[in-house]
Amino acid sequence: MAEMLPEGTGARLVAAYSRDDLEERYAFCRTTAGKVFYFARAKDGEPYGDPTEARESEGAYVVDFMPQGTSYHFRDGGVTAYDEDGKEIWEGKLVPEATAD
Repeated sequence: MAEMLPEGTGARLVAAYSRDDLEERYAFCRTTAGKVFYFARAKDGEPYGDPTEARESEGAYVVDFMPQGTSYHFRDGGVTAYDEDGKEIWEGKLVPEATAD
């Protein structure tokens, strides 16, 4: 995954999660410059998709998807999606993972 990042060298995994209900995996990597990137993939062995820049806020990793204005907030134990007005859309349970395999 680090090779896919703009500042690819020196990036490290800082969090990984899965969702049993959707068969998905998520990973967050931090570059040596301090930027955090989000990766997602289905558990069926497909490779992780292109990275999306993320940020940290109030103990969560936050991923903003534009232009639709949706943001996902990942915390140990859960992910919450919000619309462009900050209204909660849905919630899901996360399983913390030791690796992003």
